[in-house]
Amino acid sequence: MLCRQVVRGGRLISPGSVSRIRPVLRSALSEARRQGIVGHNPARNLRLPNGACPHDVVWDDEDEAVWRETGVRLRVAVWDLDNLARFLEAVREDTWP
Repeated sequence: MLCRQVVRGGRLISPGSVSRIRPVLRSALSEARRQGIVGHNPARNLRLPNGACPHDVVWDDEDEAVWRETGVRLRVAVWDLDNLARFLEAVREDTWP
C-alpha cells in the first residue's frame, strides 16, 4: 500500500503526496487502456486516505526502541518528560552558535 511506504528520513508518504500521485497514475493507466495494454484502469475507483493532519503522539521508550531498530519514526512525535530531561541533560554543556 503506497501510503504505508517509508521515504527519506524514515517518514511515511503523506496523504497529500498520495493524492498528488493518484492523478498521474490514473492518467497513465487510462492511456494504457486506450492503447490496449491493459484491460481496465484499476486506479479509476481508488479510495484515498482523507488527508487529515496527524495528531501528536507521545514518544515513549517502546517507540524509541522501534525507531533505533528500524529507523522508522512516528510522523508527529513529542517527547515525554523523561526523554526531554535526557535531551536537556545531554546538551547542557553545548554552546549554541
